[in-house]
Amino acid sequence: MQLKRISLFILVVLGCGWANIGSVTYAMPTAAAPIFANSAFQQLWQYSDKVVAEVPGAGRSFTWGPNVFGTLQEDYVEGTGGKRQVEYFDKSRMELGADGKLVTNGLLTKELVTGNRQDGNNKYTQLAPSPIQIAGDDNGSGGNQLAPTYASFNNVVSLNPGQNRADDKVGGSVRLTIDHTGTVGMLPIGTGTATIPTILTAYEPVFSHNIPKAFVDFMQLTGKVWNGTNYLTGQVYTANPTANVLGYAISEPYWTQAVVAGKPQPVMVQLFERRVLTYTASNPVGFQVEMGNIGQHYYQWRYGSSASKPLTYVALGASDVVGVGADNPASDSWVVKLYQQLPSGTKFVRLGISGAKLADTMSQLLPQALAANPTLVTDWNVVNDLNDYLANKLTPDVYKAQLDNFLSQLVTKTSAPIFLGNVPDLTPVPIYARLGFGAAVLQAAQQRFNTIISTIAAKYPTRVHIVDLAGWDLKSHPEWISAQDGFHPSTQGYVQLAHIFYLAITATGCGVNFCQIKN
Repeated sequence: MQLKRISLFILVVLGCGWANIGSVTYAMPTAAAPIFANSAFQQLWQYSDKVVAEVPGAGRSFTWGPNVFGTLQEDYVEGTGGKRQVEYFDKSRMELGADGKLVTNGLLTKELVTGNRQDGNNKYTQLAPSPIQIAGDDNGSGGNQLAPTYASFNNVVSLNPGQNRADDKVGGSVRLTIDHTGTVGMLPIGTGTATIPTILTAYEPVFSHNIPKAFVDFMQLTGKVWNGTNYLTGQVYTANPTANVLGYAISEPYWTQAVVAGKPQPVMVQLFERRVLTYTASNPVGFQVEMGNIGQHYYQWRYGSSASKPLTYVALGASDVVGVGADNPASDSWVVKLYQQLPSGTKFVRLGISGAKLADTMSQLLPQALAANPTLVTDWNVVNDLNDYLANKLTPDVYKAQLDNFLSQLVTKTSAPIFLGNVPDLTPVPIYARLGFGAAVLQAAQQRFNTIISTIAAKYPTRVHIVDLAGWDLKSHPEWISAQDGFHPSTQGYVQLAHIFYLAITATGCGVNFCQIKN
């Protein structure tokens, strides 16, 4: 009787159509929200950047950036266990306080200019100042060498009150210049750069620096913000942009030359403790003032830059890869949601067969996966095998041998890190109860298969990483299970599944290039 029930289950729910969707390369989506390490980071990002990501023509640039590219536990003396949770965005780094609630915005500018990395409230590690260009195009190929670097500002910034202070010159215009070598000059009075946006409008008394109108207006910008429930009109950079976003000005505003969109042009730049602001008159209205990509620059300085070829992400699996159960399977599968967090230019090879067991994946999909030469592999292909075990069609020893063979081929024939999902708690999944499988039977099967997965993965400790799906709390969130069949994940469930895989991947140290994991 049990065999009859599970056979019907496989036929109706998992499907025997074997629709191989094959290898597909997608364009990088631009409007997908990041996957966050915690709700505090998410709420802060959503306040100012949700509208930019979701509403075409929002009329302003990101405060943080469209994506998270690094989720890490960084050394910090006062953090829990000497670590603190951080997430890197293009424009900054979020840092979670020891209370798990307070989010700070790193003093990245000061560290980049001085090379003095802060590892605790009173602990610093001296490194070389950053040689990365502070404004304009990326200089990775040498196309923006004329722009000043963070190190260029080492002798003009104020790290303490009274150091490199400037007199109050409100009412004047920005005339100071700085070049790649850090040499400071002065524009003649009456030059073409003396326009209304460059009039000095405010004087910041803590470090004694003047701020031009363009930057003052930018800090006071109002527009659509997200309050957790609805959009409303508010101050984009909060009611206190100095404390919450920018920090105090630590330099005067300077004119410099930088290559922007391939063309040399004048750019006004000013350094703040947490951000860098630039003004480019030739940019479209709403984008003339921008925050520099200091999050990218800091990560590159701290962890090193890799000029590796674009990532090739191979997603192996069954109906979860196809997206069965989602509102729109083509775009709502968890592997698509995960792909949307990868760097621009990533090649996405999506290999899934509805109803596939591991043996099917090995015979029909693994050759395609190996041929793609992946640099990142995910696989969650165990539940269908567990179902066969429940139906007395598969023994654990056979599955164990198949898994060993599968992982051995991926490890020996690719250099990719492999992220392998295990069995979640299936007792809340409605279809099992309907078919008469009790909690004790399901839990015993879960434990047996997860033990096999742990045992085989342990043979490849530097290459195979188990993604523990115990945190995929289906019992508390029945909406994560598709109402269509009571078995597959829903759209919301796929989002959560992608989140769990993302956190597991970034916990290994993935950053700007997402998965440069040493073998």
